[in-house]
Amino acid sequence: MDIPEQSFRRYLDGDMSAFTEVLDAFRERLIYFINGFVHDIGTAEDIAADVFAFLILHPEKYDFSYPLKTYLYTVARSRAIDCLRRRKRVPILPIDDCGEMHDSTPLPEEFAIANEDADLLRTSIGRLCDDYRTAIQLVYFEDMSCGQAAIVMKKSKKQIENLLYRAKKAIRADMERHAGGEAAYEKQRRI
Repeated sequence: MDIPEQSFRRYLDGDMSAFTEVLDAFRERLIYFINGFVHDIGTAEDIAADVFAFLILHPEKYDFSYPLKTYLYTVARSRAIDCLRRRKRVPILPIDDCGEMHDSTPLPEEFAIANEDADLLRTSIGRLCDDYRTAIQLVYFEDMSCGQAAIVMKKSKKQIENLLYRAKKAIRADMERHAGGEAAYEKQRRI
């Protein structure tokens, strides 16, 4: 059993401070994962808080035979998609410092690091369709297995493997198109 699962068991046994360990283990990365769907860091933080509240209020829904990380990401994905559905019904336009409304959503480029190659990669990943981007993020950035990602995305393991293959192919093509060919291709092959 992993440390987060042990911490959650301790929390269930009455050690209230153990839940802080669960939060520390998942909070930041879960927010980043959710932000990939909603493209609003404030909303992503709210959804992450809702996911942890759900875990506290309904601990019986978690099955200890699965990693806690997989469970949390599954709940987070579901909540993020629900948020997007609500947003489609009633679009929310942010208000800037001058009190004017504008329609701009943060792009994944805003989270890119200074390294030019990483920026190009992050941009290419941001251009992927939702399923490709989610599969890449879960497997390569969240260190989930294809099986765990399949549970989160409600797909089969083979579908995840296919999504990863197609996503890497799409990233490679996008990087070649935007970075001038072979040099970018060679850098991308490291994925």
